[in-house]
Amino acid sequence: MGGATGVLALGGTLSQRFLLGASANAWIRRDGDVTQTLGALSAIVGFYPFPRRHFHLLGGLGASAREVKTKTAGSTVSGTEYGTAAILGIGYDFRIARNVSLTPFANVIGVDFHGQGTGFTQVGPGITVH
Repeated sequence: MGGATGVLALGGTLSQRFLLGASANAWIRRDGDVTQTLGALSAIVGFYPFPRRHFHLLGGLGASAREVKTKTAGSTVSGTEYGTAAILGIGYDFRIARNVSLTPFANVIGVDFHGQGTGFTQVGPGITVH
């Protein structure tokens, strides 16, 4: 399933190797008269296994929401449900300025709604301000 995704993450440094923060991840897809949206808000931990802090791993847990909107006969019917979320990711910081990096990343976000699991993947460039 294709769609558009977005992510916004904020956090702070605990040590040279660990970051603690929050991540908001979203996915949306329109297919005819149906629009599906998945979102996750997670507490995350970033781990830089090497001292130079370029390659990093990401993991976190949080809450999720799913909304489905259907247009029928001139009206819109929608439903929203809430569940849990988990995120795993990798990235690499390419320094482009003293405190700024271009950060290509890949995230896998799994969400669960009352025993029904689904999720989405994000791959793209990011900007990291250190």
